[in-house]
Amino acid sequence: MVLGVNELGESSAYLYNSLGALVENTWVIKKNAYGYHDVSALTNMVAGEVVVDPQTGKKDKKDKLAPEVVAASPELNKTSTVVKQFVLDYTSDTFEPLMEYEVNSLEYRYVYGNDRLSVNITGVDTSAGNLIENVNQIRLYYHMDYLGTADYLSSPMTCKVESWTHYNEWGEITHNAVLKCGQRELDMVKRYATHDYDSVLSMYYAKARFYDAENRRFVSIDPILDGSVYDITDYAKDPVQLIQYLYVKNNPVIYIDPDGLRPVIDDLDLYGAFQKDKKK
Repeated sequence: MVLGVNELGESSAYLYNSLGALVENTWVIKKNAYGYHDVSALTNMVAGEVVVDPQTGKKDKKDKLAPEVVAASPELNKTSTVVKQFVLDYTSDTFEPLMEYEVNSLEYRYVYGNDRLSVNITGVDTSAGNLIENVNQIRLYYHMDYLGTADYLSSPMTCKVESWTHYNEWGEITHNAVLKCGQRELDMVKRYATHDYDSVLSMYYAKARFYDAENRRFVSIDPILDGSVYDITDYAKDPVQLIQYLYVKNNPVIYIDPDGLRPVIDDLDLYGAFQKDKKK
């Protein structure tokens, strides 16, 4: 298990199976944080006792502005636990999630092509309005760029963009619009270069390690160069890769690193590297 804690005392824990694939993610967060709203706190929220970043909706480290709703009520400063469990596609090189379950909450089902194409979300309430496609379900389509970065989510019911995120070339989030769905805010567009964003840790989950976009580097050593079973002679031919915290050869415009182990140009390049490793 990998556990991270932010400066607010909130935590994000990652649980892996024997194959090194993520099977569960647990957040311990302040109530009403990151779009998880407590029904008992709704009156306080309507009363306007909130502080939110009006531009990005996330923590601004320079101004020490918290990403979550902040209220004067002591009840809202208590913590709540959000548990996400994953059903994985073991035929994919990076074990992408086919389904994601929030315990006692929403269910997400993903569809993939070369990249993530769409998501069906079950368990939303009727206040989702025109987005509802089937009783308590909505469907959203991902609009990705050539690096596998999700820029927009659109709805086939409204034929409009419902949520979007803008990034700089390193993945720092510059603008973000969440999808308000009843008492939940679905902040699902934060997916940079195939990496999903962890709002608690303010980092991207890159499978083998975490990527810090603000500092433009991984936060841990490259497992391949850290005494693993892999033959690093191929990496020695490209000396820049021997810098153990380096992200995509310092060239995020061309390269991606879907598994946190090696920079590649596209999914075919990753597949070739994966097959080569299997033969060793």
